[in-house]
Amino acid sequence: ATIRAALELDPGEFPPDMRTWLVIADALAGRTESAKEHRKRIDPDLLLPGPHLMLAAADALLKVQSAEASARPAAWVEARKGIKEAVAACPGTEVPAAFGKWYRRIVRRMATDAGGLKAKLWSWWKSVNPKIN
Repeated sequence: ATIRAALELDPGEFPPDMRTWLVIADALAGRTESAKEHRKRIDPDLLLPGPHLMLAAADALLKVQSAEASARPAAWVEARKGIKEAVAACPGTEVPAAFGKWYRRIVRRMATDAGGLKAKLWSWWKSVNPKIN
């Protein structure tokens, strides 16, 4: 709540990596429109590899949440690929310390939003064996 209030007072004063956390928090809470608004204000080119990984995970979650109900399974497949590529592209030394915890929450939410047994099984497997770094 404090970060959100500070960002709303003067959005230009905060680094984009801070806003990335807000995108994730909003998306996980189901506030998709708010998350998308914050996402629009982030230039990925300004991010270091760790925050860029967080943003890719947030983008994947937003892709599933933004899809029409009938298109969510396909969006989930595409989003999974995006997360996998982002994890592979981020050097292990750059992965944020808290990413494992947030990654588990993100994949669980993606599976819930996508629906279906395959998504649930993938979420469970990624929670048990995330292979982040």
